[in-house]
Amino acid sequence: MKVYVCCPANLTTGGPEALHQLVDALRLQGCEAYISYHPFSDEHVTPHAYERYSVAARPPVDQPGSVVVVPETMTFLLRQFRRALPVVWWLSVDAYFGWNHKSRLEDWTRYAFQRLARKCYPFGQLHRCRHAVQSEYARVFLKERDLDAVPLSDYLNKELLTPSAAVQRSPRVLYNPRKRMHVTQKLIDACPGVEFKPLIGLSRPELRELLATSMMYIDFGHHPGKDRMPREAAASGCVVVTNRRGSAGYREDVPIPDRYKVDDAALGFVERFRHTVAEIMSDYTSSAAEFQSYVEHIRNQKQVFLDQAAALARSFG
Repeated sequence: MKVYVCCPANLTTGGPEALHQLVDALRLQGCEAYISYHPFSDEHVTPHAYERYSVAARPPVDQPGSVVVVPETMTFLLRQFRRALPVVWWLSVDAYFGWNHKSRLEDWTRYAFQRLARKCYPFGQLHRCRHAVQSEYARVFLKERDLDAVPLSDYLNKELLTPSAAVQRSPRVLYNPRKRMHVTQKLIDACPGVEFKPLIGLSRPELRELLATSMMYIDFGHHPGKDRMPREAAASGCVVVTNRRGSAGYREDVPIPDRYKVDDAALGFVERFRHTVAEIMSDYTSSAAEFQSYVEHIRNQKQVFLDQAAALARSFG
């Protein structure tokens, strides 16, 4: 049995790292597993950031006895595989459809154009594939559409889990300006005197420094999967505040104390957020202590992932 995990070439984001983690985990199980960089016709080198993983690169082969794993962003590749066993790994829900949630009409129009351009495999034909999901949110989404899936999460690498030296933290709120900035801007405007810092244009050391010296990280995006940034922030000692959209609405995916999930669809959410910020800033130590179980959950995710990858490998026969 040979397993080929398809991955876009020359990208070093959360999704590609998870794909490398899967190959590494399968090889630990004794599987003959390969990372298959796309485009398949070109020569590619494993990015330096992923050299920590045990991977070998090889284009996929469509033949009986082979397994081809594609992330939900690359389902268009399924048209090439009719003999191999196809597996779709849902690292996100929104990315398959191309949703940005500005309007329902715009989202479904974008999906229709993706279908016409053959940039994704028809959802109705995905029943021929096996499915794995990175989040409970994705599992429920597929189950409601009669698609069963097995859990296959991911994990933060050891470097991101190494505790920083004790430092004085600034009453600073970190955020990703690419995530529903119109909502974040309302929160910034409602908290004059509080420093909000966008995480953009930073090197990895600069990002780690900010996470280690700030009190809060907020994420009011759509949470299409178990995003890495909230986990990295919590592991670095930040108090994390989210909404309840996507995976943030599931305790299995984002198991933070309920009072740190501010429903941005509810009346008075801005006022509740402002009150939450004031509480955290006035007693950061107590708030951070409430996240210890979440941090422990994050630290255990590698072993959980290895166990899930082993179960997946056994299912291939």
